[in-house]
Amino acid sequence: MNYLSAESLAKSFNDRWLFKDITLGISQGDKMALVGENGTGKSTLLKILIGQLSADQGVVSVRDGIKLGYLVQQPQVAGHLTINEIIFDKNNKVASVVKDYEACIHDAHTSAERMQHVLELMEEFKAWDYDAKVQTITSKLGVLNLDQRFDELSGGQRKRVFLAQMLLAEPDLIIMDEPTNHLDLEAIEWLETYLGWPADYFADGYPRSVLPGQRCK
Repeated sequence: MNYLSAESLAKSFNDRWLFKDITLGISQGDKMALVGENGTGKSTLLKILIGQLSADQGVVSVRDGIKLGYLVQQPQVAGHLTINEIIFDKNNKVASVVKDYEACIHDAHTSAERMQHVLELMEEFKAWDYDAKVQTITSKLGVLNLDQRFDELSGGQRKRVFLAQMLLAEPDLIIMDEPTNHLDLEAIEWLETYLGWPADYFADGYPRSVLPGQRCK
């Protein structure tokens, strides 16, 4: 099953072509790494694939119903947000369901109908172990104080927070820009194992050690 396809992509910068005539497809089960020298447009290509930038030429298509997860090199959000608020982002449907459930059980005025609806959503999204999953992912990535503000974090800490956010959203297709920067060996090895789950990924700057044994292009 094809998840994402790109045909004849081209992008220029300051009257210089970064790349031209790039055609690729990412199918279910694919593990891909984008390798090249600095300044050759790797990050630009990834941003075009996920819709953050427009190509000068060509087209990108994503299969209906496929949820993309993307990790940028330098994540940015409002500085006052806490790690907890970032990880439990409103775009993460499972996190939203868990928050609704917790609000209901702590509200004495929650109606039986409302409680039943939330319980059904918890079952639908298989959200009962979500808190444990949050604890596992954040601890493995060294994200320990969920009440810390974003503007108090170093660049490496910010990258790890958004890596945790992306993994917790459980996307179908993961696109990462230098995902292992700022990770120690233990965290890299854990991420390698974790990415054995049923998601597919396309990475820029991914260590070669993560790729053997996978079907790569």
